[in-house]
Amino acid sequence: MMKEYRMKTFVDGILKIEELNINRKNGTSSKMVTYFLDDNEDKNAIIAKYSNPSDKIQCNIYENKQIVNGFTVWDWEDYKSDKTIAFKGKEIFDLKNRVIMNCDLDLITGELDGVTKTFYDDTNSLGYENLVFIFRYRINPQLGYGAYTVDDKNQSTDEINAFTDDKFVKWFPDFFKDHPYFKEIEPLIPNN
Repeated sequence: MMKEYRMKTFVDGILKIEELNINRKNGTSSKMVTYFLDDNEDKNAIIAKYSNPSDKIQCNIYENKQIVNGFTVWDWEDYKSDKTIAFKGKEIFDLKNRVIMNCDLDLITGELDGVTKTFYDDTNSLGYENLVFIFRYRINPQLGYGAYTVDDKNQSTDEINAFTDDKFVKWFPDFFKDHPYFKEIEPLIPNN
């Protein structure tokens, strides 16, 4: 038996449903369904269909699709198997349908809890093949800013996996001048 597998359903060439099925060594299993909701669909009906405690099914709903500056922006909500909301946020995809920004929002206030931005160096402009930087920003309400770490996802630089701010700037001194979107938490949506 496969430990984990995904099933994807496409409608008119666009991803509509993705099911992640997990089988554990102890014989239990669970499922996470990601559903991309159209404006004319009933969210509550989808949650009822894909959230089920007895079958350990959880549901992640993407809704309110918008195109901004050439990027696709979705609001998302994660529902536990008992149909209660666990998390919510936004996700932004580039033209290649890759996630370039994901943020978590506080369930009560709607304020940012954390932001992850992903840089893909498709042109090898920084001198490394398959370079993907993941910038993880954590919000510090007392200080009014977000500290960040940078992961070299594919370890293209042969350096340790996580960079701190000072180490990253030392290795790539012009990165933020050339890619200002990644220096700060805001803006969430790139200008270009």
